[in-house]
Amino acid sequence: MSDTTYQTFQHYGTNAERLAFTPAPAAGIQPIYIWYETDTGDTYIYDTSWHLVTSGGSGSINVSAGTTSNNLTNIVFSNSNSISFGLNGSTITATVSYPTQTNQTVGLYALSQTTGESSSSTRDARSLSFRGAGLVSVGFSAGEYIISATAAAGGGITNINLSAGTTSNNLSAFVLSNSNNVSFGLNGSTVTASATVASTQGSVRISAGTTSVLSSGFTFSNSNNVSFGIDNGTITGTVTVASTQGSIRISAGTTSILSSGFTFSDSNGLAFGMNNGTVTGSYTVPTVTNSSWTASDNATSLTIARLAFTNANGLTLTLSTTTGGSATLIGSYTVPTVTNSSWTVSDNATSGTVARLAFTNLNGLTLSLSTGAGGSHTIVGSHNGITSQTNQTLSFVATSNTTQNSTTTLDARSITIQGAGIASVGFSNGSIVISVPSGGGAGDGGVFAGVSNLGNTSGSTGTVSTGNFVLVGSNGITLNQSTGAAGSAATVTIVGPTIYTHSGFDPFGVGGEYVVGQVGQAQPFIFPFSAPNFQFDNVQIPILNTNSSNSSGSHTLSFWLGVFTRNASTLSRLISTSFSTAVTHSGTAGSYSLYSGVRDISFGWTNTLIESDYWMYFVSRTTSGGTGGTYSNVQISNWNTGFSGFFGQALNNSNQMRFGQGLYSVTSSGVPVSIGFSELSGTGSAVLRPQVIHFLSQTV
Repeated sequence: MSDTTYQTFQHYGTNAERLAFTPAPAAGIQPIYIWYETDTGDTYIYDTSWHLVTSGGSGSINVSAGTTSNNLTNIVFSNSNSISFGLNGSTITATVSYPTQTNQTVGLYALSQTTGESSSSTRDARSLSFRGAGLVSVGFSAGEYIISATAAAGGGITNINLSAGTTSNNLSAFVLSNSNNVSFGLNGSTVTASATVASTQGSVRISAGTTSVLSSGFTFSNSNNVSFGIDNGTITGTVTVASTQGSIRISAGTTSILSSGFTFSDSNGLAFGMNNGTVTGSYTVPTVTNSSWTASDNATSLTIARLAFTNANGLTLTLSTTTGGSATLIGSYTVPTVTNSSWTVSDNATSGTVARLAFTNLNGLTLSLSTGAGGSHTIVGSHNGITSQTNQTLSFVATSNTTQNSTTTLDARSITIQGAGIASVGFSNGSIVISVPSGGGAGDGGVFAGVSNLGNTSGSTGTVSTGNFVLVGSNGITLNQSTGAAGSAATVTIVGPTIYTHSGFDPFGVGGEYVVGQVGQAQPFIFPFSAPNFQFDNVQIPILNTNSSNSSGSHTLSFWLGVFTRNASTLSRLISTSFSTAVTHSGTAGSYSLYSGVRDISFGWTNTLIESDYWMYFVSRTTSGGTGGTYSNVQISNWNTGFSGFFGQALNNSNQMRFGQGLYSVTSSGVPVSIGFSELSGTGSAVLRPQVIHFLSQTV
């Protein structure tokens, strides 16, 4: 690598001026920018960013190796990877030791049509000879190894099978080419080959920092005040320390100074010296002689030459000495044995001599005894009551003749008693007094009455506190009243019209037109009906039964009924029941005459319903064994056309001609607790023909 002259720019200024300056070199050049900071004494070099070279304040040098950079005051070059470092005056020297060239061997193999002593051999790689034999001649030409075979006359060998690597061919001529430091030649009919091994060990691995490289050529570049050179095969390195690199900061006590020269002065028995660059220090312990000193308390002062501590009152003192004349005074205390003795305790009225005093927990006060060091004792008391005033509440309940709220909770710290109407409230001798005027005249408030227009009432609303309060019966309402002595009480009896309760009820009236049809196996059918007050103890469900003369079997008929009331968009179950009966058929003979035709299924169910709107829930199901008979529902007659929904609107299965009449979307053997109106399908023709049901009261 040839030397190249670089442009160098030097400048000085403050740290702030350097940070504000950004070099902008012209394209194609690589100048060096050096900046000396006048306020810090630091020196920087710029490539693509600023790098600290020397520090004017700390005496350190920025040294970079590999990917690591540090400001150092001491640098050690360690021998490694065949490089040895030394120091000659102020010049660092470096020596690279190359390994001694040894005998390198090459393994040779002959494949197919071999001759000679052996088909494989190992030879010194520094010198190889190739010899021609028979019709083969070997030699070198223009750096190539040539093997030539001459065809023999009279039917001799015209081709030689030559193999190299994984390839084999019959050739009459072939060329050995120089490659990988092996050169071939031809001497007469002899092929020669020589391998050139670099006398300087072609590749050496050198590591620096975290990087390692294997190469035959290395260049040591000058950087960070280290310059390299070569002296007769020896690599030399020189570190240049800046002339201003002489200041070192030393701190002692609370003082710190930056200087290039320091002197250690002998003082206070400490003497300094220098031994081959090492600062030494020795300390002379002064001789101490006994002298007097002064001790004093608040009232007395005394000059003493010797102070002696005497054991007394259970306190024992000992003196422990250690190396260097230091001493430790150790004291131990023996707690004296305490015997019980009597003493006197008194309150305002009573005095007593006691040998032992025990404190008992009482009235929320808890006492405990805490024992401390030295036999001291502390009585600790805690109280479960309120130690600071907080909001305490009281609950009040008013019964009989109440007004406003009958219960409340009030702050116990402040309670207000309020009089209302003719009642007066106050306090007397620590008592709360509530007073109401006596008598029954107008204005004394003996009785208050109120009127409203709620329910089945009309007219004015308000309260009556004066005059007379009169009740009048009308429209079937009869009033009976009686008064106590002196108008002290009044009783009014209100008798309304007699409510008639019907015995039984037919939801579809009497004499309606019926048809025979099928509600559906286990298919819930719901329909609305309005009813007066009625009582019933029996239900009758008409059905039709037919059977073939030659069929026999057993049949089970099951029914589920429920009455529902409306709760917004949902039907809620009010009452329900179920019934099941079994029948055995033997054709149309025998007991068939007891079940055939239109028959009422009758079973007991007792309830009373008040006048209201209701919805009936009905489910029927038949099961059979053997040959089944035919059972049909008796239904209210209606046209055989399905309901198509509302005029001008798309058909929706949940549309119902009569609100709440339709088939429940879930087949069931039971009565659900609630059913949504939206769960009913009311568009088919079958939903227009509900099952006939009679509620009967047959109890005499």
